[in-house]
Amino acid sequence: MNRGVIMEFIDEHTAVALSRDMNFVHVTRVKGMCIGAEVDLPMESNAMVRTGKRAWSTMRVGISSLAAVIVFFLVWMSVWHVIPADAMPFAYVTMDINPSVQFTVNQHDRVLSLEALDSAASQVSRSVHVQGMELSKAIATYLRAVQQAGFMERSSTVIVTAAGATASSQTTVPALLKTVQADVLHSLPKKAMRVIAIVVHKDVIQAAQHYHISAGRLALYVEAKRQGVHVKFSDLVLGHMDKAVGGAKQFTSLVQALTKDPSLQKDLDFVVSHTPRTAHVHTKVGDTHVVSPSVPSAHHTIKHHTIKHHTIKHHT
Repeated sequence: MNRGVIMEFIDEHTAVALSRDMNFVHVTRVKGMCIGAEVDLPMESNAMVRTGKRAWSTMRVGISSLAAVIVFFLVWMSVWHVIPADAMPFAYVTMDINPSVQFTVNQHDRVLSLEALDSAASQVSRSVHVQGMELSKAIATYLRAVQQAGFMERSSTVIVTAAGATASSQTTVPALLKTVQADVLHSLPKKAMRVIAIVVHKDVIQAAQHYHISAGRLALYVEAKRQGVHVKFSDLVLGHMDKAVGGAKQFTSLVQALTKDPSLQKDLDFVVSHTPRTAHVHTKVGDTHVVSPSVPSAHHTIKHHTIKHHTIKHHT
């Protein structure tokens, strides 16, 4: 089967891939797909964006065959070795307020994609164009759009999670998350705010995607279930974190517990281990027809690991 590299997203259903024979092909966009990812391409495609062979044939006119080979080799090298390096995912950052989104960034902290994780975020992100932007500027741009859309309350809690796309990039995540936390706080309005930052692993990000939620909302769900709090999972999928756990007071209590719970990472690992390892099926944002994750009980006796998390408050 032919292989290609994802180069851009046309809309929430369609992506453009560059094949090894230099053709740009429309492919179905699936959940978790990111710029720079290598994917299988169908043997035949009726949705060609533009054909590199035609451009290549034109370029050959008037030059020697040797020069043509050299030019083709340079083009092949640039497409398959230089571009993917900057287009490859380096880290994932999720942000939950009421809208929930996920930023995918490259090794230079530039945004490769912004994915809406609920219907509110889908509404906000339609007017936000941050691809290629530095993450700090992208965060400021996105949060301005959130405020303009009226989702920022007088006293809001922002849950931020980050994970490395690879084992090597995971080691840089704590420093990245600290920077993101400061960027979020700097971009928030001058009101009482709380920013919770949690380091997770890529497996947790992927498990959360399977359940149509962010890693931050998955952490909230795990904490609530372990404390015996009833959670309406459909509300959590839609992004209504307060409503899902029984109101703002209960939500605040759970968020405070998140920052002090040394067992959270182990419990998230439990969720990952009990999540079906199947390919993500592309579904409409806000779809609540999904089974909730399995969570260990409050009395589940296991040796716990400490999770890295930070809390910063912003007051007038």
